[in-house]
Amino acid sequence: MKLKQLNLWLRLTFLVFIALLFTLSFSYYQINKQLIYNSREKQEQDLLKIGHLLSKNSIIINSLEDQSSNSSLLKETHNAEEAFNLDFVVVMTMDKIRLSHPDHEKIYKKFQGGDEKKAIKFGVASVSTASGTLGESLRGFVPVFNNNGKEIGVISIGLTTNKLSGHLNKMRKSFSISLLISLAVSIIAAIFTAYTIKKQMHDLEPNEIAILLEERNAMFENVHDSIIVTDSNNKITLANNSGKLLLKKLAHTDSPYSHTIDSLIPKLQSHTQDHNYQSNSDELLHQNGIDYLISTAPIVVRKKNVGKIFIIRDMTQLISLHDQLQNTTTYATSLQSQSHDFLNKLHVIYGLTDLKDYDQLTKYLEKILEPEQEFASRMVYLIKNPLIAGFLIGERSRFVENQFPFMVEISPDIPTTIDQSSIQIWISMIKYINSHILKINCASDTQIRLGYLENNLETSYSFLIDALEVDTLKKQLNSTYFKNALLESNSSIHYETQSEWFILSIKTPYETTKENK
Repeated sequence: MKLKQLNLWLRLTFLVFIALLFTLSFSYYQINKQLIYNSREKQEQDLLKIGHLLSKNSIIINSLEDQSSNSSLLKETHNAEEAFNLDFVVVMTMDKIRLSHPDHEKIYKKFQGGDEKKAIKFGVASVSTASGTLGESLRGFVPVFNNNGKEIGVISIGLTTNKLSGHLNKMRKSFSISLLISLAVSIIAAIFTAYTIKKQMHDLEPNEIAILLEERNAMFENVHDSIIVTDSNNKITLANNSGKLLLKKLAHTDSPYSHTIDSLIPKLQSHTQDHNYQSNSDELLHQNGIDYLISTAPIVVRKKNVGKIFIIRDMTQLISLHDQLQNTTTYATSLQSQSHDFLNKLHVIYGLTDLKDYDQLTKYLEKILEPEQEFASRMVYLIKNPLIAGFLIGERSRFVENQFPFMVEISPDIPTTIDQSSIQIWISMIKYINSHILKINCASDTQIRLGYLENNLETSYSFLIDALEVDTLKKQLNSTYFKNALLESNSSIHYETQSEWFILSIKTPYETTKENK
């Protein structure tokens, strides 16, 4: 089975265990290497110390001066072998003749190995490894001097490599047990570490995390609302494209990161100082002439606040969407009503004509041709865009409720469009102007013209108002909100005075469908 086919928990366990195993094995190798080195160095030092101690023994000195072996010498060397756990203690003359040896048959025979020359020729103690009659061994050579300071012989003390290996194996055994215990602990640590990491990742596999991350990024970046994420210090850590555009628009900065959100949008200070991290909140914010709906929610990890998420919606767009639905409903209702009323009117006209009651027919025709009755019909026939037609029908109802007339001259006819977003902004602008007209009570002295000309939707208001009201109107249309609407829809505004009339013209790009072209 391939490693990639294993789940994350097993892979993490395996990788952590391999890392610990490599570390422990390398440590064991280094310790073992150092152990061998230290053990050999200690054995060499001990051999030389024992040799120097024996070189001052009077029995050994007397035997070397006499150049003869005796029972006292053999007993002394044997006692030294047992006392210091040595394999051999050999006393030799300057001619390399043994005076003592564990094997008595080797006494009075020449010493073998050739590594005793330094001690005999130069009178210097030395340690070496060589093969002799007892096999390969670690041997120390110490010169023996008489009372006159003359070298009279050499003492060789040593340990066979078998005995040295035995000592090392005992020490290795204790280290091996420690290694096995460490490996067992490593397995437990690897399992626990892998389990902890897996829990930190919410029991998700890497491919699942990658999918979730891509889904989250796609959703985050394609949400139309502005989303801004802050840390516990209110510093901006993340923002989607809409959020960056909003911050650029409100705070005039291209790099919002590392800034605190209340330093860029001071009116959000109340949100950043709210430490109630267990609840969400919604609040209206008015900035630069535009209303925003601010929704805040805490980001809590393990009952600890790590930041906040701000969702900012342009209320103009929400209101525009509401108006669009309302206008569409009004338009559909008008069509339904007209279709039903048209058949009823035909039946009435046919009946009055058949009865030859022309007086009643005349009165009936005057009634159905009143402005209130035929306004919706004209809007439907002259305006092919249901958003505009529904909006104007709704505006007429609003004016009538305030007891003001609302008549619109449509020339030439308005076709459908492929860009509904600019129409939404146009509706917002016209509604803004109409609200001001109702506010200053000049609807009775206002004429409205609307038409499609040269790929533009041209809207014209003619006001019969005094200079003071003109200044008030211009000031109202100079607001940030209205300027932004003109900018977003690529519209242009023009003022003109003709005799007593003040004329306001708005030209908005209006791209029609291919069929209309």
